[in-house]
Amino acid sequence: MFVVSGNNIDQTLSRLFVAETREQLEKFTQILVDVDNEPNRIETEVHELFRIAHNIKGSSGMMGLSNVKEVMHRVENHFDEIRQGKAGLSSEMIDVLLRLSDDLLSYIEAESWQNPWNSQQWLELLGFESQGKAGLANAQLKQALEFNEEQAKTLESWQSAGKKLYRVDLKFRQDAVMKTVSVFTWKKHAEQWCSTFAVIPAMDDPALEQADGVVLILQSETGLDEQTLGKISGYPVFDLEKVQIESWEYRPKPAKPVPPSGERAPAAADQTIRVDSVKIDRLINYIGELLTVKAGFNDLIERQEQSKAVWNQLTKLVQQFEQITSDFQLALMELRMVPLNQIFARFPRIIRDISKRLNKPVEIEFFGEDTEIDKQISEKLVDPLTHLIRNAMDHGIESPEKRQVSGKPSTGKIRLGASQEGDYIVISISDDGNGIDLDKVRQKAVKNKLIDPSAQLSKEEIIRLIFAPGFSTAEKVSDISGRGVGLDVVETSIRSLKGEIEVDSELGKGTTFRLKVPLTLAIIQAFLVKSCGQTMAIPSVNVLESYAIRTEDIQNVGGNDVFSLRQEFVPLFYLNRLFGMEDDCSQVSGPLSLVILNRGRNKLGLVVDELVGQAEIMIKQINKALPDNPLVSGATLLGNGEVALILDAKQLIAEVLPGKVG
Repeated sequence: MFVVSGNNIDQTLSRLFVAETREQLEKFTQILVDVDNEPNRIETEVHELFRIAHNIKGSSGMMGLSNVKEVMHRVENHFDEIRQGKAGLSSEMIDVLLRLSDDLLSYIEAESWQNPWNSQQWLELLGFESQGKAGLANAQLKQALEFNEEQAKTLESWQSAGKKLYRVDLKFRQDAVMKTVSVFTWKKHAEQWCSTFAVIPAMDDPALEQADGVVLILQSETGLDEQTLGKISGYPVFDLEKVQIESWEYRPKPAKPVPPSGERAPAAADQTIRVDSVKIDRLINYIGELLTVKAGFNDLIERQEQSKAVWNQLTKLVQQFEQITSDFQLALMELRMVPLNQIFARFPRIIRDISKRLNKPVEIEFFGEDTEIDKQISEKLVDPLTHLIRNAMDHGIESPEKRQVSGKPSTGKIRLGASQEGDYIVISISDDGNGIDLDKVRQKAVKNKLIDPSAQLSKEEIIRLIFAPGFSTAEKVSDISGRGVGLDVVETSIRSLKGEIEVDSELGKGTTFRLKVPLTLAIIQAFLVKSCGQTMAIPSVNVLESYAIRTEDIQNVGGNDVFSLRQEFVPLFYLNRLFGMEDDCSQVSGPLSLVILNRGRNKLGLVVDELVGQAEIMIKQINKALPDNPLVSGATLLGNGEVALILDAKQLIAEVLPGKVG
């Protein structure tokens, strides 16, 4: 039981409400997309859609959000009518419900609930089936005008420069038959004095022919006087009944309010993790076992005997304690693990929307979606995966006409899946589109002066060029796959997760991106070494093998020390030199210790003073006040209380073998 007074809502309850509503809306969206693809599924899914609408209605009412409650009550009624066979669920209605879900989620997550949600526009939209398509188009016009990021920046820059903006409302006659032509004619006349920034609905939108009117945003460098406005608005066009022009100002959506000084901002709702009760029960059992071991230790301390039997009992307790601690650690880590289908579930909606915009029918296929990964990593994978999906839709998959000419099915296919490889998760995004044109990439790279025209590059090296900052072979920039933002953004995101990205493509057949990221950023297996008395950790995934070698085993080739490993020369480097430690700091005599690092096809022999061995370590961030060292990715505290630096194998190889690591 809780009380809502005005807009003063308990922060703990509000975070719970946001987390639960987000989960409900994501499921709501997923079901709607599935039903849109397979209309017959509505018979079985309508009950779940009704339940979700009912739940959101109830919880929003308890939170005092009466406007949300009112809209969800209308949605609930509609699904009840479908259950009774009194109504259907058309593709147009699904479009409205999906937009409603997006808008409601944005409002809920902003938590600026002192600003009322515009429920009236959605009540009108949700009643469009009784009004026909014209009702839908007209209700769309009543929404607040929305623009993408690039358009918003343009509008803001114009206003800052003192340019004038005008909103024009064109109302059609009831017997209008050529609405698109009429808008085009009126627009061309107005453009004698100003330019057109936007037409809503767009000129190529079929909804325009069904609407009672349209909205135009016009831009003028210096502003229009009354006489000019009269010339523009008074221009006779047969299908237009009324023209209204007024000055207009773009107002971006307000940012989430910052709490006053001294108040603690509520924790982000996406920090919430839903945990299976079985995992909680397992932890409780481990706590019980730990308490038993603790009692055993206390008993030994009280007895304080030195007999052999007591020492045997102590040894047994220590072994038991070690096993329980290990199991407890694994169980705790499992609490942070979430299935990747929580991320994958959002992509059918994205593909559906882009498919309609580009008129490219595309189906998506999943595999390995039950693979689990650390929630912190999963959240950071959303943006790069979204970028790659959009890129595949926009630039990879061809139009139906081109696919048919090349003997492919008119419907494109995207495969998104995951698998576990040791301590890493590999996520692959494949499309059966046109693939990467290597000649085109090379020509663009030469044009951008990324490579010399005479450079001899392998297929892999040419493909790596697509990750250069701002690189794009697109002939036309769009807002679908990044508005000109290149794949370097994706690679930067994956590298920040200590991962890597690989690309395989065949012209005419498709492209596959493979993202390899660690299971977790918290605990890893590491190989410990010592150099000049300093212990350092190297992620085990990058350690190929270790050796004890004699100085006479080292050869000098081209002025560089190398070691012959199975008839392959591996360059050697001394760890102490990488960190500026003196060569004479080592007291090692006899054989040298060598660790072979690998990164893809590149290998490096790292000479150290001592091989300590394998250990499971917890990664800690280094204080940001300390100087940044790209060779160090973090630190860890060892069992003896010593702090060990964690080395970045990729940066080590790049430091010693510049140009070898892409």
